[in-house]
Amino acid sequence: GIRPINNIVDITNYILLETGQPLHAFDADKLEGGKIVVRRAREKEKLLALDGRTYDLDTDLLVIADAGRAVAIAGVMGGEETAVTAETKNILLESAIFSRGLVRFAKNKLKLSSESSYRFERGVSRWSVQAGSDGAEALIEETAGGRIEAFSNVQSNPDEKVASVTVRNSYIQGVLGEKVPVTETAQIFQKLGVSVQSSNDEGLTVQPPQWRVDLELEADYAEEIARVRGYSKIPSAGRMIRLPGSTGTADKFHALNRVRSAFSALGFDEALNYGLVSRESAAAVLPEDSWVELENPLASDHSVLRPALAIELLANLKSNLSYQKKEARFFETGTVFRKEGGKVTERLRAGAVAAGKVADATWQVKKPSDIDFYWIKGAAEEALKRAGIAADFAAGGDSPVSKLLHPVYSMAVMGAGKKVLGGFGVIHPALAKKWDLPSGAVILEIDLFAPDSDSNEESIRKISLLPEIERDCSFWMKKDVAWEVVRSEVESVLGSILKACRVFDVYADPAKPGHKSLSFTLTFQHAEKTLSDDEANTLRDKAAAALAKKFGAELRKK
Repeated sequence: GIRPINNIVDITNYILLETGQPLHAFDADKLEGGKIVVRRAREKEKLLALDGRTYDLDTDLLVIADAGRAVAIAGVMGGEETAVTAETKNILLESAIFSRGLVRFAKNKLKLSSESSYRFERGVSRWSVQAGSDGAEALIEETAGGRIEAFSNVQSNPDEKVASVTVRNSYIQGVLGEKVPVTETAQIFQKLGVSVQSSNDEGLTVQPPQWRVDLELEADYAEEIARVRGYSKIPSAGRMIRLPGSTGTADKFHALNRVRSAFSALGFDEALNYGLVSRESAAAVLPEDSWVELENPLASDHSVLRPALAIELLANLKSNLSYQKKEARFFETGTVFRKEGGKVTERLRAGAVAAGKVADATWQVKKPSDIDFYWIKGAAEEALKRAGIAADFAAGGDSPVSKLLHPVYSMAVMGAGKKVLGGFGVIHPALAKKWDLPSGAVILEIDLFAPDSDSNEESIRKISLLPEIERDCSFWMKKDVAWEVVRSEVESVLGSILKACRVFDVYADPAKPGHKSLSFTLTFQHAEKTLSDDEANTLRDKAAAALAKKFGAELRKK
């Protein structure tokens, strides 16, 4: 997996993989003064690196330099001007240890990662420095006709030994959950090349080999014992742990589960996304000053904490539809982030996306209808109901996903005090085209536990065994009177005795321009007695009187 360059560079890469020691070969004839030194970079110093890019250096960075200039970024990457080429005759081979912190700092500051920096920032050993140098020397003599002219060892303390560590039996037992005999512990360490300097009933004093720079603490040795003995030998013992909690936390947990159940019942599959999106995706939802951006992202498409669940859900939708799926539905519950007033805020939201048909074709329904605005509106109603959130729908409103939605086929979810909790609707045509998504895809996103939102507490009621009684009625009223306000008026007038109010017909007569006939069924049920026909008629007349007073509605006789 490493790109071949020439025999000298290939040898350094081979030794890197064999011993874990990064090496760097300089063209010695291109070094001013014929030697190298390790120093801090000078202010405004520049380096053309082997990746073809020029880097601006400063005094915080460690470099390898010749008599006049920097020729490599220490532990990260060499320079182009002193690189080994086909014309190179004399080589200066460098094998060293650099501070983990300095290498990591340089890598992050310059946004430059390499095979060398990966190993230096994790630590290399004195053993690998010598072994790597010796191995490269032998291969250069064997394959490139090399001959050693000079060798320099500039270790500050070449005889320095790695510090000893006391490994207590009581500590091992506390970590592994069982007592390990001292003799068995000593045998494990000897197999690993760890020198046992002394032992007694309380434990061992050991010294790691030069190549094990990761063995520094007593915990490191406990891990080695567990690894060699086998993790399956560690006994497991369960304990009852009671965590302090609050009723509010439990309520939110149950509400969240009810929302998940609602989406699952509607045919949605739950998605678990990474939570980081690209700058381009974040720009589709929020302005840049509202993003929560990572300082050192691992990838450009994972650089911003997601401002909306819909971004990743739409990516899930696109991915699944690309596999010739005719329909796809996904939902997710999770946290979104944004900056408000200079502070980072978090919101727990439920999001959903869908595209395709509302159901599979059958012999009864050969051409099922497409998922549309009204379908996602029903999903929003059910999710809010399951979460126990009292909310209304309204056109417009700056919802969390308003920029993703169609300007006409969309609505905002309004909570207490007309606070916008979310939105739903059809995807914006421009985004559908840009992201290669179906133009009829629908989106839903709501804040589940937004501050100041009204929550309806659920209560358990006894199911009545008494019969229901129904009355149909039809009214002439103005065309601009919405069914929702009619139903709300009827429910407020009749109260709990009204069990259902369902519209079944809307009719327009050319003889009555500007009016419509609205027909609906009223279902009554008393909690303690069976209603008579006269009582049901009285309730219907009460509703008719209220509609006539508020909307000027006229009861149809025929």
